[in-house]
Order: sequence, then C-alpha cells, then structure tokens
Amino acid sequence: MLLNELCRAAGTTRKAVAYYEEQGLISPRRQENGYREFTPEDAQRVRRITLLRRLELSVEEIRGVLDGPEPEQVLRASLREKEGQARRLEACRDGLRLLIRKGADSREAEETISRLLVECESAARRLQAAFPGKYGDFIFLHFGRYLDTPVDTPEKAAAYTAITDFLDNLEETPMPEELAEQLRSACEQMSADVMIQADSAMDAALTDMESYLQQNKEAMEAYCRYRASPAFRESPAYALRRQLLSFQKAVGYADFLKNLELLSPAYKAYRERTARADEIFRRRFPEAAAVFDAEQAEFA
Repeated sequence: MLLNELCRAAGTTRKAVAYYEEQGLISPRRQENGYREFTPEDAQRVRRITLLRRLELSVEEIRGVLDGPEPEQVLRASLREKEGQARRLEACRDGLRLLIRKGADSREAEETISRLLVECESAARRLQAAFPGKYGDFIFLHFGRYLDTPVDTPEKAAAYTAITDFLDNLEETPMPEELAEQLRSACEQMSADVMIQADSAMDAALTDMESYLQQNKEAMEAYCRYRASPAFRESPAYALRRQLLSFQKAVGYADFLKNLELLSPAYKAYRERTARADEIFRRRFPEAAAVFDAEQAEFA
C-alpha cells in the first residue's frame, strides 16, 4: 500500500508517518520510482505507535516497547511515572484549595502542603527541585530513571539527606579546570534523548553480556590493546581519567553511590547487573582486566 492508503488504514496523517520514519520507528520499502511501499504489518505498527503516543510515551519509550528486550518493563516504568504525576497533581490541587481557604500567607497551610508534596514526590523530583537549573537537570538526566521512588522509610530519608548534603557541598573541593571544562561540554551535549539512547544501549548489553562481547569481539580486543598501550597513557583521555578518579576519591563519590543504592532499589539492581557483567568481561579479557586493575591501583 502507498502512503495515503496507510494513513487511512492506520487512522493517522502523512506528517505523522514521516516523523515516525525519521525517528526510525518504521522502515518502509522504497520502490524503484522512489515511492514508499507499506505493508499491512506497517499499518499495524503505525496504529500501535499512534496508540502509545496518545498514552504520552516518548519516542524512546515507544522504541523500547516495539523493539526492546523487555517491553513490559518499559510500560510499567511509564505507568509508575504517570501514577506519580497523578499523585503530585492531586497534592497540588489540595494545596491550592488549602491556600484559598487559609490564605496565601498561612503557616499552617505551608506545613500541610509541604507534607502533602513530600508524601507524593519521587526522590528524583525532590532532587530536581532542590537543585534548580542545569545542575539539577544533569542529576535528573543521569540518575532520574533509578529514582522514581518515594522517600518513605527512615533509611531512605537518611540516604536522601546524605545525597543532598554531598551534592550541595560538592563545589567545596576544587575540580581541575580541564576536567570541569570537559564536564561542562558533556552536559551541554547531553539531551534527554541522548541519555535515553545510551541507557537503552547499556540495558541491551547488560541483558546478555556474553552475546554483546561476542558480537563486538574485534572492537573490544582493539580497545583493550589501546588501553594497554603507551599511546593511551600519553593521551588526554588518560590524563582526564586520572583527574576524574582522583576527584571522585577526594569528594567521597563511593559513599554517594552507596547512598543511592540505599535510596533506590532500582539503582542497587543496576549496580548488581554491572558487577555481573564485569565478572563476565574479566573472564573473557583477563589481560585487559589486569591493566584496568593496575590503573585503578595507580589512581587510588
């Protein structure tokens, strides 16, 4: 079928189909005359995409549902986010009603509203509110997917406080200017879509590390040889890595990660998956693992 027929079959527009193709969600066959030829399966896929868009899933979430290894996990994560949004919206409504009744300057209303918001906000949203601007946005982009959890136990509350204290006092330890500039540049280039794509790629690798290493065997071997070479030790990347590890040690980054694990079961599970993947990597590339260990000992 041609484009107009697809639009009628799927109940969508030409521009929507063009957007889905641009995003790589559909890949119609091209005829010799340049026209796109769609199949009934394409129409069904477009209907599914349209439905998921109406449910307010992002492009990357839709990609995960259609083509990812764990579509149900993507749907459950989206559901949790929307349930959290609904709770926050209801708390905001209750807060506004209370302010209208009690007055905008009511101390009683302020305390009640603060309690309502704390009860419904995820750790990610609280951190984003605590650190407004690009700094908070970077934290949210990097760790937000693991922090869709309420701060609902004394242990989590203590971990959350430790995390906010760590982040709030981070600038007290001077960061080397070269490292700071590299991180600023990375933050400017790191959009939400880029982070989601990187997370999806990481998830795919961690899901089946054996297959990932086998499929990328030549690239991994070349990378390991480079990491063991004098050229790497003389490179800007080596100097930057050394600065980063030294800075992380100076500020207590390891404790920050431990508190993230206490706050977020999802982040703890992620760290466990990376540890298992590291064990597999070490078995497959023992010489490279020895080089990495020597680097870590040198920087410690």
